[in-house]
Amino acid sequence: MTASGADSSSYRDHRARISAVAALECLWGSVMATCDCGILAVESLREDRVITARLGSAAVGFEVRWRGKVWRAVQVLYFALENVGQRVVYGTMGEGKMHSSTRWIWCGLVSWFAMEMAIASTWKRDVWEPQSGVWQTDADSGRGKSLAAEWGEMVSTAWYGDLDFSGSIVVPAAERQGQQAAILVRYAGFSECYKVVLDWSNWRVRLVENHNGKSAELAVVRVDRMAVGATMRFHVRVREQRLTLKIGERSIVAQAGLRIPGGRVGLAVRSGEMQFSNLAVTGSPSPDYVFHYNYALPAALRKQPLWHFLNECGDELRTRYPAFRTRDQFESYRQRLLTGVRRSLGLDPWPAKSPLKARLVGKLDRGSYFIEKVLFESQPGFKVDALLYVPKHVDFPAPAVLSPAGHWWDNVFYPDVEQGRHIGLVKNGYVVLVYDPIGQGERAWLGPHNQLRKQIGLAGMDASGLMFWDSIRAIDYLCSRSEVDTSKIGVTGVSGGGFNTVHTALFDPRVKVCAPNGYATTIEALVKRATYGCCGHTPNLCLYGDHGELYACLAPKPTLILGGYTDVVADRLLPIYARSQAAYRLYGAEESLSYFLDPDVGHTYSFPERVRMIHFFNKHLRGIYDPDVAVKAQAENELLKRESGLLKVFPDGASKGVAVVELVKSFLQRNQKIASLPTTRAEAREFQQRIRKDLISHMGDIAPASPPRVLSDDGVVGHQAVRNIMLETERQIPVPLQVHWPAQDSPIRGLVIYLQMSARYPNGSRPKREMIQALLAEGLVVADPQVRGSGTTIPAAEPTFQLLSLAMGKHLFATRIFDLLRVVDFLQADSDCQKLKLTLWGEGAREGMMALYAAAIDSRFDSVVATHGLISYQNVIDQNGTPNFDWYVPGILRNADAVQIAAAVAPRRVIIEAPVDVRNSPAGEQAIAAHYAWADPVFRLLGGDTQYLYGVQVDAIAALLEIPTGTVYGTLLAGGKPAVGARVEVLGSGVSTTTDDRGQYALTARVGNLTLRGSGRGYTPQLAQVIAVSGDRTRRDFDLRTVAREWSLSADFSQRANPNGAWTFGYQSMRGGVLTRYREFKWAGAYPDQFGFWKPRGGGSHDRFGSVDIYVGADGSALYGLHSYDRNQVSLHAGGGTSQDDVDRVYTTARWTAPLDGKVRVHAQFKGIAYRGTGTHAVVGVTVNRIPKFTAQVDGFAGGAHVGPMGPNPVASYVEVLSVAVGDTIDFTCLSNGEQLFERYVGCDVTLKEVGNRPKE
Repeated sequence: MTASGADSSSYRDHRARISAVAALECLWGSVMATCDCGILAVESLREDRVITARLGSAAVGFEVRWRGKVWRAVQVLYFALENVGQRVVYGTMGEGKMHSSTRWIWCGLVSWFAMEMAIASTWKRDVWEPQSGVWQTDADSGRGKSLAAEWGEMVSTAWYGDLDFSGSIVVPAAERQGQQAAILVRYAGFSECYKVVLDWSNWRVRLVENHNGKSAELAVVRVDRMAVGATMRFHVRVREQRLTLKIGERSIVAQAGLRIPGGRVGLAVRSGEMQFSNLAVTGSPSPDYVFHYNYALPAALRKQPLWHFLNECGDELRTRYPAFRTRDQFESYRQRLLTGVRRSLGLDPWPAKSPLKARLVGKLDRGSYFIEKVLFESQPGFKVDALLYVPKHVDFPAPAVLSPAGHWWDNVFYPDVEQGRHIGLVKNGYVVLVYDPIGQGERAWLGPHNQLRKQIGLAGMDASGLMFWDSIRAIDYLCSRSEVDTSKIGVTGVSGGGFNTVHTALFDPRVKVCAPNGYATTIEALVKRATYGCCGHTPNLCLYGDHGELYACLAPKPTLILGGYTDVVADRLLPIYARSQAAYRLYGAEESLSYFLDPDVGHTYSFPERVRMIHFFNKHLRGIYDPDVAVKAQAENELLKRESGLLKVFPDGASKGVAVVELVKSFLQRNQKIASLPTTRAEAREFQQRIRKDLISHMGDIAPASPPRVLSDDGVVGHQAVRNIMLETERQIPVPLQVHWPAQDSPIRGLVIYLQMSARYPNGSRPKREMIQALLAEGLVVADPQVRGSGTTIPAAEPTFQLLSLAMGKHLFATRIFDLLRVVDFLQADSDCQKLKLTLWGEGAREGMMALYAAAIDSRFDSVVATHGLISYQNVIDQNGTPNFDWYVPGILRNADAVQIAAAVAPRRVIIEAPVDVRNSPAGEQAIAAHYAWADPVFRLLGGDTQYLYGVQVDAIAALLEIPTGTVYGTLLAGGKPAVGARVEVLGSGVSTTTDDRGQYALTARVGNLTLRGSGRGYTPQLAQVIAVSGDRTRRDFDLRTVAREWSLSADFSQRANPNGAWTFGYQSMRGGVLTRYREFKWAGAYPDQFGFWKPRGGGSHDRFGSVDIYVGADGSALYGLHSYDRNQVSLHAGGGTSQDDVDRVYTTARWTAPLDGKVRVHAQFKGIAYRGTGTHAVVGVTVNRIPKFTAQVDGFAGGAHVGPMGPNPVASYVEVLSVAVGDTIDFTCLSNGEQLFERYVGCDVTLKEVGNRPKE
């Protein structure tokens, strides 16, 4: 039965139609089995339901029509199958033993009876079926089993907003540990509901809200102890945003501010049994099925300017795209959309279809079908591992289905949601192909999706584009098989596989039918969800359309849209269906578009969804209705476990192909269109115009030619004054701006807009405040703007915000430049600033690129300075780096790199000082010259010979103000050996450099007497005097002294090696036991490149076996999940069970192995970093050579930048001087002592310093 064309105006009507037809189907099936009859198809025709059955040589159609609350059955006899229209689906005939007229009579009577029963059951039945009874822990009643550690629940069939729910619960006989019952209100699964928990062992009632992935305890009330067998009467009343609970005559819980708008009601039990009676619910069912997710931006985010801005932009998407009125207009729109989306994905032009080089590497015999293990190349050297399910007892060629996997954490070949679908299809006669998506399963080595997305977006590619091309090539492989009917190919998948299904069906005309599941959402909804998965964030998608438009562009291809009622990313299924119907109607193909919502599931591919999909494919690919689909689709007894390893494809030791970065290089070779070097002044001007046009086209929104709105301005002007201004650059985006004025004795020499979004950039020569003072000392007015996403406007969940901004065409890199240009608009309109020469100064890898970009597109800047900026975007590809999304605009490297952008500024002054590579390491002089020398001829042609300076030794302030400089160089030694990696700086100037592997240095400084300072870790700082001569080189060598060695858990932390130096991370089953080393470092999905952890390799859960984590984000502190981290904070995540489950617990361990004989001073601080609930609960310790030395309990939260401290023992410290010998071990351990996962995280700051005699030099 397919809920195609279902009337979405009434949830109850929709459910009633399903119930009645389901009852009819059931009775039909039992009778037809004895009458040689069978149901051939169940279809929807607008508001009508058609059930077609066969009676011997004829087909009988029962047309079930909905008219208000009346069902009527009209028997329609179709005598000749070949004359039946498209509403009848043909089936196979069997030998009949009953006279045809008898069969006809029996079938008619049973059908009429079934219809009447369906009507009665629909309208006379209460929405709450079980009114009284006993529910055992191991019973299958209601929604499923209840296990000792899990809840089992029974829920109503209708959804409610306001309601009254009452009944009685008998106090259980056993008051054992953990025995609980619960009353469920506004329920959409345990991740989304209000749960009134009755804790029998402690005689208290807790009101818990589970919403948007978070759990909060709203109220706790103790109740009077009652005798075993007594009846506890309850009454829950919910009115809009207020819930009250009464037990007896006493109101014990009253809670206002409910955030979940509607849902089911029910009961749940955990670890025991529940006896209940007199259950009743009153209230009006919701007018439509309710998705709790993504209906409004969370209140906390609505207060943040950037999220408010993104939410407003998302709301506008609902009416942004054209209505589909004529087929020609729609075809034109579809062409524009597909072209734009393909370009954003890196699929325009299409990659060449290279040889697949497919080969069979293994085969499994599974009884009624084979599983073949296949390798093929979707692009040269880019290997894809796949499984081909081939049925045994069918006629070939047979229809085929590409079944792309979703983005599951586990190996994607094994999850039930995937295997069950493949087995169900192959047992129903389909050849099925599934492959490992990029970054998953056996291709996980390629890197996570969003890590790849950061890298390849520079070139105008996207990880999803690579995945869709894999799908297209997978269809090529299917078409190469003799078992496949190439004219009958379908695609279906769930989650990321549903996303993949839509695009593959859009891009490949060989796909004749598709059934996307678990991705009927929109960018507008994802904004309101405020969290992201691995897909759906196609760069610039919203410039062309949203996901609803993608679905519409499938018309008139037969499409079944699947989803679960509580699926967080099927939350716009009905609007998408309605939007798509408008397109299908243009082709007269409304019947080709269907949807089915499983009311009992969320984000999965359920068995009912699987059956609907196979029926739909049978209809459109095979022209049949098979009544045994549900039986054949059963797969649970045939699933293979991941531990078996039977679905592994790549042979041991075999090459897995080339990395994604190699595809990027090949893509750029084919598609990069960087202009050739101009040779005449006219060519140089033409080159600049073309570059500026390209840069502006990547920007998106362009700032209007008018000053921005001023929200506040203290108007302070004068010597040494600091003027504070608040600008609104667009849509309530606040941009604070400080204008600093130099001292009275300094002549004003210009205005510098100084852009540095961090307090101190890792490679910066001095902190931001000192840089501003240095500029003021030279007589420069300094404007310090906090563009969006910096300072006070850093958004929560910043990675999510960046991805969604990317999809909307509002990428942070471009919108920050928008803010910069609005700041210029203000300054140019200000009487005190408008006549000053304007310089834009960007400090940092990201800010340096932003400064060059802004100066290239806006001629109001007289000069631009980029200090410690990224040397080039090509460097990202060359070093296989992963810059953050706000370092660039997507596709920039197809048209220009940093040097072309710099050339677009000529003949204005461009100063590039000490650029860095993508890993923030200083670039060498030769590398800088090799890249930036390209623009020298452009500056010469346009008369700017002396205006273009670049190198490691550039003194940017001196160069900007044309102050004479000289070069100082030399060698630093320590104990007669080169002091490698030491820092050399000119005191008072901000000029500094680092020694190379020979201890040599060179720097450019202003002429005169200079004081050099040499320093570094492991060295005692030393000073040296030198005289710098204008235009000349002066040598100065000096020595440093070594100091005692020091080790730091955070400073020494490595993302690449474990063990690393003296440190090893792992877990122990007992304190002082064998250390099992963690073997895999992984970035957290929501915070790539910011929060990562060492964990067991592969499927080993870091919740089960613990992990050693680190936060390395750019911010001084951050909230990750339910924890507060300082920058470079290391934490120990305790693994295993809870404090009541000692058997499963493990000791997460950071081990230091002594590399010396002597004494070390150990300083270890353990602190609670969980800021929710009651904080961290863990036992920490220090163990020396397997002997416990220190044990303490951490209970609470130590406090952070966002939340204050709490709890009795939030911090534990250990300080002691220990004698060690080479090979001795000191373990710093953490053991779980809390019930919740978030309570197991302990911040761990450890330093060890050598004490005693200084080592000989």
